[in-house]
Amino acid sequence: MASIWNMQCARRRRIHIEAQVQRTPFSSCLLYWTALLFFVSAAALPKGTPLSVLEARATESNCAPPAQSVRTKCACDANAAALDLEATISEGTNELEIHCKANLSYSPEGLEGSKVCSANFADLAQCKLKSDKSGCIDVNTLLLSTSPPVNWQPSTNVPGGDQPKVLSVPKEKLPYIDGQFIVGCSDSKGSTTKCKVAVTVAARATETKDQQVTCSYGKDSNKKHQTITLSPSQNSFTLVCGEKGEIVQTNYKKTYCDVSEENAAVKDCHGKYKDILPGYEEAWWTDGEEKSFTFTIPEDKFPMAGAKMMVQCQKAEEKQVKDPTAPAPQPSVCSVDVIIESAGVPSSASVPFVSGLCNMIVLACSELIWRSSHLIGL
Repeated sequence: MASIWNMQCARRRRIHIEAQVQRTPFSSCLLYWTALLFFVSAAALPKGTPLSVLEARATESNCAPPAQSVRTKCACDANAAALDLEATISEGTNELEIHCKANLSYSPEGLEGSKVCSANFADLAQCKLKSDKSGCIDVNTLLLSTSPPVNWQPSTNVPGGDQPKVLSVPKEKLPYIDGQFIVGCSDSKGSTTKCKVAVTVAARATETKDQQVTCSYGKDSNKKHQTITLSPSQNSFTLVCGEKGEIVQTNYKKTYCDVSEENAAVKDCHGKYKDILPGYEEAWWTDGEEKSFTFTIPEDKFPMAGAKMMVQCQKAEEKQVKDPTAPAPQPSVCSVDVIIESAGVPSSASVPFVSGLCNMIVLACSELIWRSSHLIGL
């Protein structure tokens, strides 16, 4: 029995060893190709390549949109080819950081104060205050003129002398129309542009607050129509086209526009006010400052049936034609849907009066009936 048991154990060990041998070629092959790939990759680099060069090759000029912050970071590398980059300053990303690495210089004019270059100026390196064709402008001219003005500041996140420049624009200074400018980096002499960043200052969104619509005209300012409801208790609203805007329907006092689903300007409107507001008068519209227009329905002039109409503002046409090399974003139209409620039932304030009047009528009728029956009895 012992000999048979030993034979079985020997057989099992042999089978186990054969299985290990069969798996070994695959493992050895995988290890071989991994090692070969490593040595081939290393051989492709020049002999003695320092780590600093490897790190430089891993970088390039770029603008990185913020992941969980409000700051867009643009970096320009001296070893990279000249690039045209883009960045946006908006309500959600209202900080811009420019980092000119190594011996590069900031353009224009070292990004001192509030200097930027006009969007239609071709050569960033030549954008200088002392130039005969200076393209330098104050970035505050593109923003609302609320105090204090904005300026370039050194980044506090990077210690030492190689500090990026940061422009922080408070949301309340964002304009009503889109604006553009360029900044970037030049070589140490300031004669050759190494990277150029075209920056769009996105206009704020159109806002409705307390029965007033304040229009903006940026590309993304009017993603939907604004809605205003008029009732006997809230019988007025104001449309503010603003300094940069104008009303679309120039004949707005005589005719009204039907509500449209689209965001395009509707200039020709033929609705007759008398059809929806029988007591309408042109005096219900009054003009105000900053191209504002107020519409008021007298409390006793609301219609028996509800109605709707639309009024719009758009960006005012500019007399000066801009350089076609720097096309501005297409402006959007500010559309307001006005819902006019019906006159409805008497208000709660008038209920006691009506109730009292009914009681008086009932009492008078009762008295009349009693007297009539009394006379008949006589």
